Amino acid sequence: MKGDAVLSDARYSRNIKALSAAESEALREKKVCVVGLGGLGGYVVEILARIGVLNITAVDYDVFEQSNLNRQLFSTEPYLGRPKADGAVERIRQVNSAVRINPVKEKFTETSAPDILRNHDCVVDAQDNIQTRLV
Repeated sequence: MKGDAVLSDARYSRNIKALSAAESEALREKKVCVVGLGGLGGYVVEILARIGVLNITAVDYDVFEQSNLNRQLFSTEPYLGRPKADGAVERIRQVNSAVRINPVKEKFTETSAPDILRNHDCVVDAQDNIQTRLV
């Protein structure tokens, strides 16, 4: 199912307890960037997709390692050695095919940040180190 067919009343009907119809509609147009797709970021991306945010940029230059298997949502044995951003895309396509997810597989630095963050309504910092977080 693609596009509006996925955005049926049934899919988002439970959101009504937390969001008004107008707020739910507004989420469809918002652009959210999640920087870091590990233990926290993976869950954030999935929750955004499930609640109806249809434009997500998923940023992480790292690949999945065995130590990620017990704590990172997108980490599975077949994904070991693969980019975390690719794992995010594959998982979210299964969860909500209407989501346009843009994988960014580059390091988040002072140089790359302006281009990565441009045109987003919200940025979620889910990084695992303070130096990158300060950027």
